[in-house]
Amino acid sequence: MQNNVTTALRRGLAQQGAAALTFEYRRPTNSDTNDVSWPALIDEFWRTHHVACEPVWRRDSGDALRFLRHAVSASTVLVGYSFGCWSLAELSASNSAAALVCISPNPNDHDLETLRSASAPLLVVTSDNDFSCTLDRLMEWYESLRGPKALECRPGAEHFFRGREDEIVRIVAGFLQSLNLLSGALTR
Repeated sequence: MQNNVTTALRRGLAQQGAAALTFEYRRPTNSDTNDVSWPALIDEFWRTHHVACEPVWRRDSGDALRFLRHAVSASTVLVGYSFGCWSLAELSASNSAAALVCISPNPNDHDLETLRSASAPLLVVTSDNDFSCTLDRLMEWYESLRGPKALECRPGAEHFFRGREDEIVRIVAGFLQSLNLLSGALTR
């Protein structure tokens, strides 16, 4: 929730008048109700691309979406960054969203299969040198998706878009404006 891309999008979209909600996935616990070692969990994820607490995280993302829809009566846009694209894909299967945005998705290691049948307009933002997924593999996955869809590939931005956060905000805001889901022009 506090990484550079998520923080920039939350701030930038809120400045445009959007209600922007970010959330933390629940901290997993073991059977003794002690916190699981976060470094160990991340290590497991990067080795296997899965962790045992994914069902809990699926519920967390659904709870966050239900809260947002209860609090705000506006069109819902789901935005996922990196692993968050998995969460977005899970939500897209059972919830109608006005649009979907995947930033740095990794179809190699995350199950993004449900996005193949998503009918909401989809924006995919990537880099030509993302360590988590080659551009060739990403393009293969992107081509398998139904439309309407758009792709923005930012040269040399890597997975984290460090120093290019405002550029990502402008891209996402422009996409949402083109769908009449966000008004105004981003001034930064």
